[in-house]
Amino acid sequence: LLALGMGKRAVQIFWFRKSLRLHDNPALGNLLRLTKQECVVPVFLIDPHFATEELVGSNRWRFLLESLRDLHCSLKKKNSSLLILKGSPEEVFPQLLSRWNVTSFAFEFDSEPYALSRDKKIQSLCQQHKTECLVTSGHTLYDLDLLVQKSNLKEGQYLTSYAAMLKLTDKLGTPDEPVHSPEEFPAFPDDNEFQGLERLHITADLVKELDIGEKESEPELPSLYPDSPYCTDTNAIQSFKESHSYFIGGESEALRRLEKYIAQENRVLTFKKPETSPNSLVPSTTTLSPYLKFGCISPRTVWHEIYRILQKHKKKNHTEPPVSLIGQLYWREFFYFASYTVPSFDKMQGNPICRQIDYSYAENEGDKQMYEAWANAKTGFPWIDALMTQLHQHGWMHHLGRHAVACFLTRGDLYIHWELGRDVFDKLLLDSDWALNNANWMWLSASAFFHQYHRVYSPISFGKKTDKNGDFIRHFIPVLKEFPAKYIYEPWNAPEEVQQKAGCIIGKDYPAPIVDHNEARRANLDRMKAAFATSSTVRKRKLEANDEPSRKRAKK
Repeated sequence: LLALGMGKRAVQIFWFRKSLRLHDNPALGNLLRLTKQECVVPVFLIDPHFATEELVGSNRWRFLLESLRDLHCSLKKKNSSLLILKGSPEEVFPQLLSRWNVTSFAFEFDSEPYALSRDKKIQSLCQQHKTECLVTSGHTLYDLDLLVQKSNLKEGQYLTSYAAMLKLTDKLGTPDEPVHSPEEFPAFPDDNEFQGLERLHITADLVKELDIGEKESEPELPSLYPDSPYCTDTNAIQSFKESHSYFIGGESEALRRLEKYIAQENRVLTFKKPETSPNSLVPSTTTLSPYLKFGCISPRTVWHEIYRILQKHKKKNHTEPPVSLIGQLYWREFFYFASYTVPSFDKMQGNPICRQIDYSYAENEGDKQMYEAWANAKTGFPWIDALMTQLHQHGWMHHLGRHAVACFLTRGDLYIHWELGRDVFDKLLLDSDWALNNANWMWLSASAFFHQYHRVYSPISFGKKTDKNGDFIRHFIPVLKEFPAKYIYEPWNAPEEVQQKAGCIIGKDYPAPIVDHNEARRANLDRMKAAFATSSTVRKRKLEANDEPSRKRAKK
């Protein structure tokens, strides 16, 4: 590439990755504080490491592009723009650093293994070009390295309890106050400065090229936040039923949702995550998780907005961690810390906190068929299939729904490995997050963090607690919509005449159950009991081996 006009002019690059926002973006703020007369070029890369159909579902593609479009619009209002390029960082950035006189290069710290390896290469590249490289924490409430320092954990020690995490965060006190969006940006270069680069624009053509579908209409979202615990607004419910775009990407939408939710102060004070509904047709939680995943909203902003409400109503009772709203942010912090400090966090092998349970990797034909039935919503259990259909259609599922389908795949019914379930969630969830997804699958499969393996979610009775009529099932599995409530959760028990009247014959129009839940549950409880006994024995032997040198020194 030939050096153009910016070859002599000083340039600063800000690399947007997860921090797709202008408010409370510490990494961006640090760069702008250094700016004098330099051009600042905000860049986002479509990295082929992530940008594959096998790894990213259409819903998340759409959400990402909407977030980029929103960020671009926000930058345009500040006399800047977003340069979107396609290619790996190792290929693109050497071109930019050779092409331009880049004095500073900044990005937000990312704790994922791929990111750590990638960023190390970029830091080395900057050093070669004598370019200052600024890396700043901003995706978590606290700097993870500072948490590690304060934890005083020795080699081979890991923090695996939520209570211990709360004690650790107490040492650092209140998270730093969020910072405001920059009022203005230095001028963005002219288009001729980017000749020869594979520059992309967020247009319908790009949407079509990436095969992610284009959003036709947006639901009227403000009505989705009533004062009651669950939405009963029929217009809002109908809007959600008809649209797959309930989650609209971008910082603007994230801040609007937070503002709308926070305005319901009593809801903030009384929020209890376990008491929200997994099968309400309109989500019963804050729905901020996809925005936190992409960094469209800052966790510190959310924390301080909630804290402001708690301080305003000091004399009123309010919920506490782990079930409160602030408690959810600490869960996120806990799993980020664990993922940053535990080796091989995303797998069973080589993971020191993960029990070595003999779950199947679905290598034999029988297990493979059951795994595919689960992944494609064809288990024959309407509650499970409705949840998995919701995941495919909307890219989202309530956390208790995630509990139910994960338990069904692993220790509850199919005894298939959590890593396989993790991969399905990783592709389809809008809020798929490397740290949280792996942690939650280890938890729900009783491989780490959670030990009460005998607490199995029933694929029949659990959903009835909050939806006796089965409206959630009727919506997501319309072939079952005419079944009486008595049979909607277990239609295989319906007499033949009832099935005929409903227009759905089980085993023909809708699958028969792929397992007998009661038999599978009993067999799996025995297997889990044996796995836990083996795990305890191995752990005891390791502790004894580690303690042997101490005993020898004591005898001397």
